[in-house]
Amino acid sequence: MQNTPSKTTWIVTALLGILAVFGVVFAHLNQQQIFPSINTTISMDNTAAVAKAANLDKKSPLGMGKNAKLAAAYLTDSSVNDYLSLEDTSNQLLNQSLKDKTIQTSFWSVRIFRPQTIQENYYFFAPNGSAYGFKIKLPESKELPNLGEKAARDLATNTLNNYRIQGIEPKDYILKDYAHERVKERLDHHFIYENNKKSIAEA
Repeated sequence: MQNTPSKTTWIVTALLGILAVFGVVFAHLNQQQIFPSINTTISMDNTAAVAKAANLDKKSPLGMGKNAKLAAAYLTDSSVNDYLSLEDTSNQLLNQSLKDKTIQTSFWSVRIFRPQTIQENYYFFAPNGSAYGFKIKLPESKELPNLGEKAARDLATNTLNNYRIQGIEPKDYILKDYAHERVKERLDHHFIYENNKKSIAEA
């Protein structure tokens, strides 16, 4: 004997269906608030990111050379998204920060490397292709000229002024902290700068 669904079962099923449809429509209409980075225009593609990184690496005194390998990936820094979303659950702060280019939570990362070699050079680009920073991982055995604090700071300042990063205005930053460490025969300097013109939430 086959059981026929009761009237109550049909009503509950219909209500659940209506709620599901409502949820889909709501998410679609409010996707910019719910997922702020989903509508970010990506005008740079993988090929362009690799080409731009290769060109920058050629100009670098710490470039990896002709036979280096390159790999690009489009990444999202979810920690920044999560922090700003917790500070403002409406996501207005996150949306405005992305619009003003104060932050960039999604970006291209291009890794330049040689297999079985410690040194790796990374170049980062905003979705529109503008520079978003770089990172160079050096082996401890790498020897470089040892600079004093002032010379190292001048070099860092000149680099920031010449290698313009989207959303970063060097003149708005002041030196917050400085440290140095001896790595075998090399002296590494660490500078931390703070924007004294504006802040985001408590950061």
